[in-house]
Amino acid sequence: MLAIAPTASISNIAGTSSCIEPFYANVYSRETTSGKFTIVVKQLVEELKAKGMRSEDVKNQIINNNGSIAYINSLDGLVDKALYKTVYESDPLAQIDIAAAWQKHIDQAISRNLYAEESRRDKLGDVYMYARKEGLKGTYYCFIEKTIRGEKYTQDVNKRGDRK
Repeated sequence: MLAIAPTASISNIAGTSSCIEPFYANVYSRETTSGKFTIVVKQLVEELKAKGMRSEDVKNQIINNNGSIAYINSLDGLVDKALYKTVYESDPLAQIDIAAAWQKHIDQAISRNLYAEESRRDKLGDVYMYARKEGLKGTYYCFIEKTIRGEKYTQDVNKRGDRK
């Protein structure tokens, strides 16, 4: 039997995204039973470093844009912004297409979250019907952008203190 990993918690430890999902954003915080973690997309950091664009100003622009680099004009032509889209910048049907391509080779159902902008709320039924038509055995959670927002990055993200 073929299944895919990692889970959300394991992906934080391994420094990758969960399963076949894109990163939620290029900078965000995530809380698990192990604590609260700041997630930074290492590939973007390395690319910004290599191109001489890693700076406090760029970091703050990414944070102020909810982890997106789409509207940072200084990166135009230097960074392939399509590689670093946030989950809400990815079309839900494209998310289904990616999962469906994998599902053909996976025995278990792919535990794939869906992310949609508020403006697509009324079309989610169509998205789920498309998922079924494309052969997905199931989906996981559906997050609507207006309802779910990543917390802004701070230096001290574990505000609850040490867990025992």
